[in-house]
Amino acid sequence: MTEILLKNKGTLDKYEGDSLVAFWNAPLEHADYVVNCLTAVLEMSEFSDRLSLQFQSEGKPPFNTRMGVNNGKAIVGNIGSKDRFNYTAIGDQVNLASRLEGLNKVYGTSLLITQSTYELSKNKFRARELDLIRVKGKAKPVNIFELLGKCDQVLGESFEKMLVFFEKGLAAYINREWTEACRYFDAALRAKEDDVPSRIYLGRSQVLCECPPPDDWDGVFDFRLNRRKED
Repeated sequence: MTEILLKNKGTLDKYEGDSLVAFWNAPLEHADYVVNCLTAVLEMSEFSDRLSLQFQSEGKPPFNTRMGVNNGKAIVGNIGSKDRFNYTAIGDQVNLASRLEGLNKVYGTSLLITQSTYELSKNKFRARELDLIRVKGKAKPVNIFELLGKCDQVLGESFEKMLVFFEKGLAAYINREWTEACRYFDAALRAKEDDVPSRIYLGRSQVLCECPPPDDWDGVFDFRLNRRKED
């Protein structure tokens, strides 16, 4: 993982348990830092998948590697005390990336990015809009996307078919067309039965069909109110 990171001009911040923390565009600026970052993330994910298959062939259990990516302003530099410090990045935007890494568990995904990262990369990478969320400790909601691959990457017939239905379902969901949303998400699951986001949205849409939200509903899923047990 570290070799892939450094090859793509990333800066290794630290190792935390079984996690790796990194950032781009510092200490040296790179005009294409977003491309470098997402290229590294995809290569890391592919490496992880190969390693997991190798482990399974040796009789060991499989494992998943999850990553969260965000971009924005951060405090970057030598941070600490006069006796001990390290070169690192801190701030709300760094914290949000960490939150996304954990949210992969909720959505059954591996690679989550924010809208700000998506807007800077959408001409070179594929991603599907996933949700509008408000994470614990934050007041402002943020759009999140699942990073799928490079623009020219084909993801398989069943996934591509599912993606079409999912996007139509999400549009219906946002427009408060709950019955229509249920129909599309059900079709998405028939195309790819293990797609967790489609299953999540089908469940939400079914609930909203029975209990419509108030007129001021903004579509935000608030993780401050819908906490997982481990929070």
